[in-house]
Amino acid sequence: MINFKSAMSASMVLSLTLGTFSMSAHALPAQSPISLKEAQSMSMVLREIMRLEQKES
Repeated sequence: MINFKSAMSASMVLSLTLGTFSMSAHALPAQSPISLKEAQSMSMVLREIMRLEQKES
């Protein structure tokens, strides 16, 4: 089971990364290691994990 605190920090790190990513998206090469779609689906997965963990507690 995923620790709630680690899910929170992972989410914060991801949102910071996403913020930076979207700001510099135009500057990234086409062969970027992570696409915007992938980044969005990861954040959706994290939000879902956090929602489920809040239900459990």
